[in-house]
Amino acid sequence: MVFKFNVNKGFTLIEILVVISIIIIATGAVVINSTSSTSDIDLFSAKNSMIVNISKAKEMALSGVGATPGTNYGVGVWFPDTANGKYYYIYKNKNANYGYDTGDEILEKIVLPKGIKYQRNGGNTQIGVLFIPPTPYVAICTSASACTTLTEFKLDVFKEGTTNKHLIKVNKAGLIE
Repeated sequence: MVFKFNVNKGFTLIEILVVISIIIIATGAVVINSTSSTSDIDLFSAKNSMIVNISKAKEMALSGVGATPGTNYGVGVWFPDTANGKYYYIYKNKNANYGYDTGDEILEKIVLPKGIKYQRNGGNTQIGVLFIPPTPYVAICTSASACTTLTEFKLDVFKEGTTNKHLIKVNKAGLIE
């Protein structure tokens, strides 16, 4: 048995173009997928950082950090209207109104990473949460002078230019999810 090979047979221009097209499409899919996953990682990281900071405010309140005996006291997280969703505060409440105002002390200003923003869930007016020891009493703030025992605080965290949102909730028992 003798095998003959045709030495003149090669690849046609069409075959080469098809292979190159497949490689370009596969490469494009990988690049697009890695870009969107980076965006998801940034968003997930920012959400978790916000949850950690809300938890930090709760722990500070329960441990009595900076408390003065015989005064109203609490530590909260305030999401100001003026921030355009780009930063928020951990603050120490120093007066009876329980919302954030000029008499309170900013313990920390947290600036969100570029492109990450927050928005009140469903357009509600809840703009902060305050933890008041020793129970803790959880006050959901709707203005600088109005904090109540609403059932929960909700906040959407999102990356600009995407539709993907993550929800942060704090219920009246202080559970953060």
